[in-house]
Amino acid sequence: MPVANQLKKTRTVYSTIRCFLNSIKTSGIKNKQELLRAKTLFEGEQKERSRLGRELHDGIGSMLLAMNRQLEQYKSKHCAAGEDRDLDQIITMLNSTTRELRNTVHNLIPETLVLQGLEEAINNFCQQINREKKLEIQLYINGNWSEVNNDISLNIFRIVQELVQNIIKHSSATIAAINIVLLDGHVKMIVEDNGKGINKLSKSKGTGLKNINWRVASLEGIMSVESIVDKGTIIHISIPYQHTMA
Repeated sequence: MPVANQLKKTRTVYSTIRCFLNSIKTSGIKNKQELLRAKTLFEGEQKERSRLGRELHDGIGSMLLAMNRQLEQYKSKHCAAGEDRDLDQIITMLNSTTRELRNTVHNLIPETLVLQGLEEAINNFCQQINREKKLEIQLYINGNWSEVNNDISLNIFRIVQELVQNIIKHSSATIAAINIVLLDGHVKMIVEDNGKGINKLSKSKGTGLKNINWRVASLEGIMSVESIVDKGTIIHISIPYQHTMA
């Protein structure tokens, strides 16, 4: 399927999720039907992320690598060392594009999460943000994550991603601290930033936080937000987890 059609399908899925979340007027779960619908929508979102990630990796990713190999072969056959700076610049840009695509695919399909576990996946994500100098993240994560099932682990990873992107996009923060531990059968998370805070008088509470709140609620967890204008925001999240082995 052409990439344009893939992206159109993905936008349709995400639009459906946003419409549902924006239709909710309160922060709590109204009934079991809404909880079930939220779970179904987030499961659909993850399937769409995985599908798009595979398409990008197998399609565009493979084409970029093939182009790079052909250019390198052409350069070695037809250009002396340092002779064609324009070609060198094209190869450099192509390599940069390939790295950006690899980062995008990794965020869509967190391979590290599957191969090395939640702690390493979150560490890698935060290090990537730090390298890009979008935000300085101070991360503390501790626990026996083998006790947490794959569905909870994936959702915790998504929550961290969404919280960090929300901070970068809306808070004007320079530093964020993320603390994640396992305590009394729950995943406990505290995320704090030094940004501009949330104006409680504003009519818009932000789609980003609504999405995160509903993802937490779909896992039967709770989320609270403490914020002071021009002082920053602290978000507390608690999610019960299931043991992978009975």
